[in-house]
Amino acid sequence: MKQYREYPELFKDEDFAVSSATKPGGIINCVAVAYKDGITAVRSTRDAGKSTLYFDKGEWDAFLIGASKGEFSF
Repeated sequence: MKQYREYPELFKDEDFAVSSATKPGGIINCVAVAYKDGITAVRSTRDAGKSTLYFDKGEWDAFLIGASKGEFSF
């Protein structure tokens, strides 16, 4: 398995999607997500440097399960 930092070549800016709850007229305070080849990429739309976190399927699935159970409702 590749190291996480080797995945940037998989994703282009147009691969990322943002929530429909994003502020109308502009992307403010939103997280962008992309998926390709079993890797999920996540970045903040406010980060001009486009720093990206990469998660494999198991990691992302665990996060989604926790989120669906409300484990991240702070």
